[in-house]
Formats: sequence, C-alpha cells, structure tokens
Amino acid sequence: MKLDSLICGVCCFSLLINLTSCFDWSSSVAQLKAVAKTEKVLVSRLQNFINNKTEELGRIQNYVDALREVSEKASSNKEEYISHPINQYHLIKRFAKEWKKVGDLLQMFNETGFELTQNISRMRKLYPTDNDLNPAAAGIERLQRVYGLTIDELIEGNVKGEKSDYKLSAGDCFLIGKISCKSFECDACKIWMQRAIKLKTDETFTNDEAWTYEAVCRAKRGNLTHAFAITEDLLTRDPFNDILLGNMLYYRMFLRYPHLFIFNKDDNLEDFKQYHQICQGKFKLPHKVSKNLRCYLYTNKNDPRLRIKPVKVEELCNSPHIVQFYDVINNDDIETIKKMSKKYLSRALVTGPDNTGIIEDARTSKVAWFQKNDITAVKKLYTRISEMTGLSEETFEDLQVANYGLAGEYQPHFDYTEDPSIYKREDGEQVGNRIATMLLYLNDVKEGGLTAFIEPKIAAKPIKGSAVFWYNLYPSGLGDSRTRHASCPVVIGNKWASNVWVHEVHQEFRRKCGLKQDADNRIF
Repeated sequence: MKLDSLICGVCCFSLLINLTSCFDWSSSVAQLKAVAKTEKVLVSRLQNFINNKTEELGRIQNYVDALREVSEKASSNKEEYISHPINQYHLIKRFAKEWKKVGDLLQMFNETGFELTQNISRMRKLYPTDNDLNPAAAGIERLQRVYGLTIDELIEGNVKGEKSDYKLSAGDCFLIGKISCKSFECDACKIWMQRAIKLKTDETFTNDEAWTYEAVCRAKRGNLTHAFAITEDLLTRDPFNDILLGNMLYYRMFLRYPHLFIFNKDDNLEDFKQYHQICQGKFKLPHKVSKNLRCYLYTNKNDPRLRIKPVKVEELCNSPHIVQFYDVINNDDIETIKKMSKKYLSRALVTGPDNTGIIEDARTSKVAWFQKNDITAVKKLYTRISEMTGLSEETFEDLQVANYGLAGEYQPHFDYTEDPSIYKREDGEQVGNRIATMLLYLNDVKEGGLTAFIEPKIAAKPIKGSAVFWYNLYPSGLGDSRTRHASCPVVIGNKWASNVWVHEVHQEFRRKCGLKQDADNRIF
C-alpha cells in the first residue's frame, strides 16, 4: 500500500469518526460544515493521485478543477459559505452527484487507484446521497413559499440580496417544482416547471413530465378541468402511458360526478398564511398595545443573587405575557454547549398519534439532550433560570439543544399537551404538564429564524445569549391556546437554540392558582 493512500485513509476517516450516525443532512447546518471541510481534504488527496496518473486520469482532472474551486471557497470562510441556502443545497448535491461520478471514473482504472477508490466509496456511505437531495430541495421550496421569494432570483442564487456563486439548474427547478406540487403551491409549481423546461439542456427529464406534474397540482387544488385538458394533450404524444391514463380516468370520473370529489386542500391554509406573514414581519402591534410594553431591570422580588446584577427584560406581549430576557448565558458556556451538542445531534421528533416520537416535515432540525449534571454550563444555566423565574429546578426537563438545517423551521405548535400523563420521571412519577417554556438563543441569525406567536401576531428575534419566556398554562392548569408558536425558517445563517421546559409538579407554591379559571397569565 502506498504511503499517500494510507495517509488519505487515516486523515479522511479522522474527520468522519464522530459522524457515523449522521443522516438527513439538510436538517442541521452545523454538520454540513464537516462536509465542507472533508470536501477540501478529498480534493487534495485526489490531486496527489492524479499527479501519478496524469494522462490516464485526464477526465477526472476536469472534475477536480471544478471541485477544488468551490471547496476552497467553502473552506476559506465556512460560516459565511454555509449560511447561504443555495450553497447548502449545492454542497449536498455535489456529494450526491459529482463525487459519485468521480468514484465511477476511478473504477475504470487499474489497481494503482484501488485504495483511493475504496476510501471515497467508504466516505460516500457516510455523506450526502441522492436521498438527501429531496429534503434539500424542500428547503429551497420552503424559503420561497414562506417568505414569498421571487423564483427567478432564487434560480440566480440570489436570496434576499445575498448572492451565491451557484445557480439552480433545470433539474433543480424540476425537483423543486415537484415539491411545490406536493405543498399545494400550484402557481409556484407552474413557474418552477416552466423555468425547468426553459433551462433544460439534457434529458434529465422530459417536457411532458413537467407538464404532468403541473396537471396533478391543478387537480389537487380543485381545477380538474384544466388538469384534464393538459393530460388529454399529453396523451396525444404518449397514448399508452399508464400514469397519464390513470390520471385521465380519475379526472374524467370526478368531472362527471363532482359531488364525489373531496377537495384535497390544507384546512389550516389561512392559519399558515398568518404564520408566514409574521415571519415576513408584516404585522406591527397597534400603538395602544405597544405603548404599554416596557423594558426594565428585574430582580425577582429582590432575589439576593439578582440585586447586584439585575436581569434585563423586554416585554413582547401583555396578553399572553411573553418576555425576552437578555444576557442569560455567557459566551463561554454557549460555545461549550454547542461543541458538546455536535457529537450527539439527531433528527428532531414530534409527538405522534400514540404519543411516540416520529419524524415530520413540520420540524426540520437536529437536537441533542443534556441532563443538569452532564455539563457545568447546564447546571449554571438551570440555576440562572430558577433565579429569574422563581420556579423550582426539581421538574425542569433535560436541556434540549437544537440546530436548524437548510431553511430549518418548526411549524406552529403548542408546548403543552392534552395528555400530561406522558410526562414522567425515570422512576415513573408523573410531573404534570409543561407549565412554562424558556427558549434560549445560542447565536445571532443573520436573516429569518424568528420565533412567531400566532394569535398575538408577534415575533421574537434570535439574539445570542437572550431567552424568551412564557407560561403555557393558565394559573388554573388549563392550556393557554394563545401561546401557539413556531420557529420561522432560517433564510441566511445558522440557528442554534435551546429549550428548558418546566413542569407543574413542585411549582404549586411558586405559581399559585388564580381565582378564575382563565385568570391572567402574568409572569411577574
């Protein structure tokens, strides 16, 4: 075995040792940084191999020249490079497509390339594949849908004035158009497919395939007449296509018997429209409301630990009462928590119908969990939260640390549940519902990533070291539906956040019941 081959194997796999359990690359920007770093190493080792096989590997050299340029741009300033969603998409795409082509070419050469071929093949099993392209494309579609971005600007790599060196290809437009169809975005699907046809230079897909998806999207939105007309035209060119024939039967039946057709639409369309508008910053509190909101220094009834250094508080909303604390956690503790989290990040789950965790498109992030005594920084944070809120640490949940992916979001949801019996200690003792939420921001986000509260139509900006706090339950223990909230998609940058949920048990004398069932949900 040659020395350079041995070095390649050792160096490359040292970068992968903590990533063997990774999957779903588009759901965590932090882990994409490791992909960018490894790409530079791969290019360097591949260049050494090419120097020994210059004539034989002439075709591979063309790939290396192109890949070296992009990988050096990525590694020169990884934070800035990875912050752009188009760059994130192309990084995943390069590993899914271009590096596969390199591996295929290497297979054609003799045994001198065997070791390098094996190294690349092993690494590709751990890094993005074709399976990662769909969620990555879904991230681009999500940005366009939530923020109403111009499709033509996205194709040019321009996201809210932040320009990437890359553009979206015809195949990219086709893939994103398919996802728009799934999301009932009929108008967007039509534009994506039209742009895909306009940009097409190869046989990645046919024009008729693009038109087929547009017809399906029209039908899903209830426009069966238009869907029928498009499909009828397509069948004149491909009369024995089973998919088209099946679709035509479907359209014909429901056009004849429209009362049987169930309009397949999102029942929460208006609700999501409001969520998107909050993310876009289109709502402003009326003056008669905002004039009563205050910023002040808070000592929690002269808590001796807060007298010397009171906590800074900004009121975001009075009903429900939502506040944002500042300088909750210092930079050193933030970096410690983030560094430890990277080792344990796994796809975030949502609660399924039977109270088990399931993966859903509604939540695109990865999370890690830490108990109070796992890290000194977490122990200090729990003490700090107890000081600020007056709540007992006894029933604080484990700290959840989240890193959001390409256009990462968490759609509108409640933090409390209708069945609080699911919350138990390890010994089986029930701890009650989630009475309160402390949401901490572990970095600044350049664009997007707001925390949107749907009913009061307000949003909290992610500011490093700050935390948003609210009560999920009325003093009576009933859930407060006004606290429904969401994490808006990240547009530019990388978002780290952390949650501490507080449960009812041991808070009985710290947050007393009101005299009325829906008594005012005040924090202070």
